[in-house]
Amino acid sequence: MLIMPPLLLAGLQACQPLPAQNDPNQPGISDADRARIIRRQESLWDVDPNGILISNKARDAQAASLQAVLPVQSQTIPGGQAANLDLDGLRLSVPVEAFPSGQRVTIRAIVLSDMTDFALAVPETRVIVDGKPVLLESTGMFRLQFSGSDGQKLEPGAPLIASMPVLAGADKARVYQLRNGNWIQRKERAMSASGLQPDLRLTQSQSDNPSNPTPSEIYNDGEYTETGGFHFPQIFDQIDASGWWNFDVPQPEYTCLTVRILNAPTNAWTQITGVEYRGNSIGESRGAQTMAFNAMRSKEAIVYTSWYDPKSDDVLLGSLYLPKTPSHVAHTKTNGSACPIVGQIRLQQYKKENLKDKTAFLKAIQWPGK
Repeated sequence: MLIMPPLLLAGLQACQPLPAQNDPNQPGISDADRARIIRRQESLWDVDPNGILISNKARDAQAASLQAVLPVQSQTIPGGQAANLDLDGLRLSVPVEAFPSGQRVTIRAIVLSDMTDFALAVPETRVIVDGKPVLLESTGMFRLQFSGSDGQKLEPGAPLIASMPVLAGADKARVYQLRNGNWIQRKERAMSASGLQPDLRLTQSQSDNPSNPTPSEIYNDGEYTETGGFHFPQIFDQIDASGWWNFDVPQPEYTCLTVRILNAPTNAWTQITGVEYRGNSIGESRGAQTMAFNAMRSKEAIVYTSWYDPKSDDVLLGSLYLPKTPSHVAHTKTNGSACPIVGQIRLQQYKKENLKDKTAFLKAIQWPGK
């Protein structure tokens, strides 16, 4: 529950969420409306009509098209005022100094709320430590974008505070920011609300300004769990840029596996996604029709391949469901021979709607329960 000072209420009441029609996966939506929403989101998130991320030319067009299916949360606030925003699982505390007064500021967020979101070609959850890949198990991932009244992009002039619900293992989570395609650690341990008073570094102006939200005012309740005890949200108080952010637990001991992909075009997108954990890994070529993947050990997962030709509207999809990944410790960089072949994927023809609707896509790749 958010606890906020009375002076914040006016600022929060001034927040104007955009219309609800920003989710291409909402029930009953027409094909025309779904296409319109996806085109709008591609524009908002720097994706050109062919699906290539303008901000990162190296990213595959197939991945960008899948990302555009994720719903966007959006709210508009007055610049120069403090505000607390609830963006469907992500809480943002905006200080007075974050954005200039005199204009409306729109804050957009993609919030990954469950395992299925990681199947939509979001950034790979891994870092390189001493030349070796280390997998990251996410406990909360989101992307932010800020824009002014004129539609031009903005960056915060003072850091925002981000909070997400606590998940299993979140007490060990670190905070990462995606820069130039790589996850950069910003803090070794995400703090909980119980440690805000000694840990949080407020600027002098934040401390002196009574209209500014403070963490103790926002996060002083925590969440009670059925297993007993209070669990406080995971918090990072230095959100100073747009882009992808991630609460993650590094997992240095993981496994690898190999899959044969029989009929995929050369530019197809292939990844493994956890069904039992929040994370994904991009395939590494092992020669003709063979890809190797790093994955969490002894976990349920899905490997899938996706390909879309925007000129012909041809779509190819194929997947391999894994009830359990291998249990031994290995990784593709140094233990390639220890990555067993676990099966094969044969792509099949699908309609392009399967890449424009999350539920249809998950059903096509045979996600459990879809």
